[in-house]
Amino acid sequence: MEILSAGMFKGLVDVSGRMLELYKLRRDGNYFEQQDYLHEIREREAEAAKQRLIESEERTRATRLSESEDIQRNALERDWQQADVQIYSKVTLERLTRQIENSPFSHSYDEFYELAHEASRGGQIPVLLVAPFFREDASRQENDDGPHSFRVAVRRSWMGSPWSGDLGLLDGAISRPLRGTDADLLILRHALRDLPAVVVYGEVQSGVRVWPSLAAWNIADTSSMRSIQVNFPPLSIPVEAVGPDAHPTSRLQFEDELGYSISVTAALIAEWFHLANFGRTPSLHQALPLAMAPERRSIAAGLAAAFEIALERGHVSESVARVNQAVLFGDSNLSSQASRATERALTLIESMAETPTRDTVYQLRQLLLICNVSGDHVLADRTTELLEAVARESLYRDFGWTVR
Repeated sequence: MEILSAGMFKGLVDVSGRMLELYKLRRDGNYFEQQDYLHEIREREAEAAKQRLIESEERTRATRLSESEDIQRNALERDWQQADVQIYSKVTLERLTRQIENSPFSHSYDEFYELAHEASRGGQIPVLLVAPFFREDASRQENDDGPHSFRVAVRRSWMGSPWSGDLGLLDGAISRPLRGTDADLLILRHALRDLPAVVVYGEVQSGVRVWPSLAAWNIADTSSMRSIQVNFPPLSIPVEAVGPDAHPTSRLQFEDELGYSISVTAALIAEWFHLANFGRTPSLHQALPLAMAPERRSIAAGLAAAFEIALERGHVSESVARVNQAVLFGDSNLSSQASRATERALTLIESMAETPTRDTVYQLRQLLLICNVSGDHVLADRTTELLEAVARESLYRDFGWTVR
């Protein structure tokens, strides 16, 4: 094939351009028509651009209006929230102020509860609170400011006792006398919630007569033990311990005796708590001097009843409860009650004689000791016979022998 010359190539290009121009004229009309068409297109585009600009401005205006409304609404909500916070803070502050002003402690309810909760080891032991005694012949300011009578005697008596670990002493938590008495006690109970507590308080009448009292809550989960109120008989302060010429020794002796009596009573409630809730064997009656025989007997009777609660709640077995009841009566020289309790315990152990344990042998030895002390020979012989049978059964079982 021959190579095309430059002239022929130019001619072909011209022909092609002509054909393209004719094609465009045929498709789109003549040149003027195309210009009109292009002008119309430009106007349409300009109108569309103008319309888009208007729409954009309207959207921008609407957005700004919405944002302005949101800002105003948020500002209003913020103002309301701040007002709510201020009102709540004011109400809370007023409530806390009223609590502190009206309560017998100088803390908020929550702070007081936290202190008591820690002192009671989370409710494992009752908390012991000692309130200053209210003086009838003193003004409110004098009662609140002190000096406070008997508080030191009660606190020191408790701290020096062998049972001081049975209650968690929280001295100083009650900052003034319970001048409202019942109302103050309700405030204390409400603030302590479910914590076990023992509160010591009292009143001094005309400066010469003392009315000690003791209140306790949540000691045992029974209707009779949920709230305890002990009102001691009135005690007269010795004449030589009253007035400007009062003898300090006489006054101190009176306060020490009062403090000891309150301490023993609080310890009895503590024994109830530990026995009824944890099955701990009581020993308070053994810690008292032999000269306090009436107190020992009273304590033994109360603790024997506490074993019924511990038994009902499953903290001790029936044999443990019956034997310990007999021991309590025997230790306190309550012979008739000890004999009845021993017979009841023996009857129970006899019904269990086929499956004795080492505890059974120990329990029978305790009962035998009670029988010997009380002089009840019939029960002593019965106990001895049962003890020998149980001991023999235990021995055979330990060696794997067959009982014949």
